Amino acid sequence: MVKITLDGRSRDVEDGVRLRDLAPDGAFAALANGKPVGLATSLKEDAEIRWLTFSDEEGREIFWHSSSHLLAHAVKRLFPRAKLAIGPPIEEAF
Repeated sequence: MVKITLDGRSRDVEDGVRLRDLAPDGAFAALANGKPVGLATSLKEDAEIRWLTFSDEEGREIFWHSSSHLLAHAVKRLFPRAKLAIGPPIEEAF
């Protein structure tokens, strides 16, 4: 068993449980002990969890970053000769 803390409340969960099995609707990522993680993450040690949604600044950054990777993949599939570039994200979205 590992102990998770959510909103100041602790509870025990099975060792190795995936965050997606615990996540509320709308959450697509989490902060586990202050570090961003995906919902496929398995919990193997005690952790303080904060769910992330699009309403959270960190959630928007993760969403936009992941979306840019998906968009780049789609562009390369449709246009194999396309040259992708990197750059800093802008304040609102891509």
